[in-house]
Amino acid sequence: MDGGKAQNTANLGEKIIIKELTPKDANDLIKAGFPFHKGVLIQKPIRGLLQATKLFSRSTKLVAYDVKEKLAIGFLCLEENTPSLNSIKFVFTNPRFRKRGVATGLINFALLLAKERGAKKVHLDVKYEAPQVIQLYEKIGFRMIGHTMMGQGYISRFPHLRMIGHTMMGQGYISRLRVKKKGQLISLSTRSKKTKDSLYSIYQLFMNKKWKEFFNINPDNFINGHIPDWQSFFFRDVFVNDQFNSFVLVFNRPFFSDATVEMYGDSKAIVTSMLDELMKILYKRGISYINIKVFNFNDKFSYWCKEKGLEIYQFVNMGKIL
Repeated sequence: MDGGKAQNTANLGEKIIIKELTPKDANDLIKAGFPFHKGVLIQKPIRGLLQATKLFSRSTKLVAYDVKEKLAIGFLCLEENTPSLNSIKFVFTNPRFRKRGVATGLINFALLLAKERGAKKVHLDVKYEAPQVIQLYEKIGFRMIGHTMMGQGYISRFPHLRMIGHTMMGQGYISRLRVKKKGQLISLSTRSKKTKDSLYSIYQLFMNKKWKEFFNINPDNFINGHIPDWQSFFFRDVFVNDQFNSFVLVFNRPFFSDATVEMYGDSKAIVTSMLDELMKILYKRGISYINIKVFNFNDKFSYWCKEKGLEIYQFVNMGKIL
């Protein structure tokens, strides 16, 4: 780094620089066992177009590069969720080069870059089973703000015609214009203040103070979900159970067959009366891949995911004020 500012490249020791990802770097990282989806490293042209139209968050992909060995040895992705909030994702170091400060250097560089771009806060998720990584982030100044469980996987084969049809009609949009019952679920419009206030009262019962303070959650923006990177160009649906003590937010993008579901409320009601009904609704809409987020660890949710063949992850959510 030069004069405390983030440049296109930065030095990390005598032989290592930090720079933006290239196709060759991506191949180096994949060969080294990059544990995340390859699409994180190899960007398709369509993603660049979607970022330009703000259907994806702006992201900067950074690598730690060993100049002597001519090898990319570390990686992270810095995403701009909003102008004031960034997130760090997909942190990886080649096993041969671990315990040399590579990850720390990448993270510190990303934090400096985020601050220079105007961000006030940065957050990240760490697997619960990685206490050493959690300690690393704590040394850098991150603090725990919550816990999340995620179930992830396919719920059906790709139903082309239904997906295309619902997308062209404004997938999920029509259902938000009126209240209607779908089995044990009620689809709500969130345009009225009364509805928002009712849902926010549920939200406050189950979300901790640190979370609400870090993400600046209030009665107007809580409906944007876990982090404020869901924008108006995403399709959003809200379903509440018939007891009105739990609700789910469903987000998906046009021309994609995946969806993210966030669940707030009573864990028993969520698992027993909402998930199965919700999966039927999403399947009919053409959704084939699902990410379900539950805030705080939940055995019933874990069992349900196993029954459905979904992968289960537990995360510690951490944040840092810049």
